[in-house]
Amino acid sequence: LKRFGYKHVVKHDRHSIDTINRFSDWDLVQQWKLVYLPKNEYLEKLLNKTIELLKLDGIMSADTSKQLEDIMNNQRFFAGIEFDHQANITELPNELIYKLRVPSSDHRLFYSNKQFLHVQNAIARSFIQLKNKSDIVLPEIQMNQYPYIFSDDSVGIFKVVGIIYGLVVLICLSFSAMNTVRYISIEKEKQLKEVMKIMGLPNWLHWTSWFTRTMIFMLITITIIAGIMKHLCNNVLLFGKRFVLQSQHSNNCTTNSVVYSFFASLSFNTAMIHGFQLVLLFELTQNGINWDLMWEPALFEGDITLGIIMMYLLADYGVPEKWYFPFSKQFWCGTKTKDLNDGNTHSSNPNIESDPNDLYVGIKVRNLRKVYAKKKVAVNGLTMNIFDDQITVLLGHNGAGKTTTMLMLTGMLSPSSGTAIINRYDIRKNIQKARGSIGLCPQHNILFDQLTVREHIEFYGRLKGLTKRQVQIEVNRYTAQLGMRLMINSRAKNLSGGMKRKLSVTIALCGESKVVFLDEPTTGMDVVARRALWDLLLYEKRDRTIILTTHFMDEADILGDRIAIMAEGELKCYGTPFFLKKRFESGYRLICEKNDVCDPSNVTGLLQQFIPQIGIKSENARELVYILPVANVNTFEAMFEQLEEKQQELNLSSFGVSLTPLEEIFFKVLFTALWRHLPTVCKSISNCRQK
Repeated sequence: LKRFGYKHVVKHDRHSIDTINRFSDWDLVQQWKLVYLPKNEYLEKLLNKTIELLKLDGIMSADTSKQLEDIMNNQRFFAGIEFDHQANITELPNELIYKLRVPSSDHRLFYSNKQFLHVQNAIARSFIQLKNKSDIVLPEIQMNQYPYIFSDDSVGIFKVVGIIYGLVVLICLSFSAMNTVRYISIEKEKQLKEVMKIMGLPNWLHWTSWFTRTMIFMLITITIIAGIMKHLCNNVLLFGKRFVLQSQHSNNCTTNSVVYSFFASLSFNTAMIHGFQLVLLFELTQNGINWDLMWEPALFEGDITLGIIMMYLLADYGVPEKWYFPFSKQFWCGTKTKDLNDGNTHSSNPNIESDPNDLYVGIKVRNLRKVYAKKKVAVNGLTMNIFDDQITVLLGHNGAGKTTTMLMLTGMLSPSSGTAIINRYDIRKNIQKARGSIGLCPQHNILFDQLTVREHIEFYGRLKGLTKRQVQIEVNRYTAQLGMRLMINSRAKNLSGGMKRKLSVTIALCGESKVVFLDEPTTGMDVVARRALWDLLLYEKRDRTIILTTHFMDEADILGDRIAIMAEGELKCYGTPFFLKKRFESGYRLICEKNDVCDPSNVTGLLQQFIPQIGIKSENARELVYILPVANVNTFEAMFEQLEEKQQELNLSSFGVSLTPLEEIFFKVLFTALWRHLPTVCKSISNCRQK
């Protein structure tokens, strides 16, 4: 062993060619022949002597190279021999020129134990004996593999591991990879990533944090693997010594092997194993892998290169852009937003109030539409202006399109058509800039289980660009106003449902978000907490555009500066609470508390003297409820005076007047919107009863 630097020369022992088994194990039972061309009696005599030395069963001639190839593909032959330009010879020439064709389906056999050497040796011996016309005794031919330079520290690993090296590395890294994928999946499931992006987290920073975290954990694994390979490979990896560097698949035809390798490498894991295999093959040479060899096969008969493998690995990353995206104007300069019409968006719809002229439009929604699979329309051509310094409440039945609208406006769902302008940015062309001013509280709590209340507010506040001092002020203010001071250092997973909703609303408001989306923010809160949140929102609406969805009509009535009611994905009415109540003629509610002997007809008769069309809206054991139309408001004073004078005569304990609740308007709008479906529903019920 001659050493120099970190390399050494590997030498092998000599051995006779006759000691090499010319058959692979599974070929011992086959009947073998030689096929040759061209047909000639002297060549036939030469080959007959050759098969005696090889102990084969016979010979067969062919007329052309194509015929010889077809014969070898369709039948079992030990080898094919093509003699060049020797069809018309009358004796054996002094120089014998020929080509050997041997089957190469078994890539596990090396040059030293393939048929090639046996046929070459037998032909040479037969040729010498025939030319000398005597059975002379030829000397024994011995073989010795040429010495080659080999990496000193890697001899064991190359001999022992081979292809399983890639599998070993893949398995060792799979645990860290699966753990990382698990947390990324949880982050995606909870929509934490989208909320962080909405709150100002750059995409590059998000993935840099994941890369850093994963690199730290995988570095530990890689260090252990490197230590084992460095010092213990000869002892630990002996289990793999039966494996050799080989192709994963053997075919009779090389073209099939090429196709197999390409399609198999479409799998990320298979491509990585192929890559490790190629690196190991190159390391068997003196120089190893380098950039000059990226597009060269590791074996003469190889069919795939390391450069192709790396292209497969890169192709598996990310969502592809259009091929010309680096040359687009939008990539370098962004997109300028065209100013949408600021005029009245629903001038012909009597159920939608005219836009005020003295308020700034925070959100302009134009023909927003979302169609899901099977042509299910979730939002159908929504157009509206949402104003600054106001709380706009979206009402609607389940499936009306409220949440879908919010998801589209925040960029978490792409619209099928239409667009919206948020703080002067088009959501279809510049959603990242639009998100810079957005705060979001979705239906479900998007919180980090391991972070405390304080850490959540600090994290999202810093994402919005606040200083440490500003963040601390917001932490103290929001926790005090929402009653979270005692839980400020508690982890999110230990909070109650109401506390989690408070924290989610705080996250949406923190960082001075100009546009705030609150999707059912008071769900799970008790009465006291709801009142505290109402007070906070009424205070925080200054200099903000707040959009809120709820199923509580009293909440919508108290908080809503403007109320929009949606049904079947369409905007049915939109305006201030007073406008809606006036538009749908809900009027006022007259509630009369009656005694046991009260006769409702007497009360109704008195009221009909002033409002002829009035009737009892509802009645129970203690109360009579009437609806007073707004159109008859000029008669209210005289009517109330008469009712007060005859209160004892009518056997009424008391009476009072209140505004009609928003709930009645909501039901009236929904009933009108869904009326066209009533015949279909009734027909379905009738058919079910008949069955």
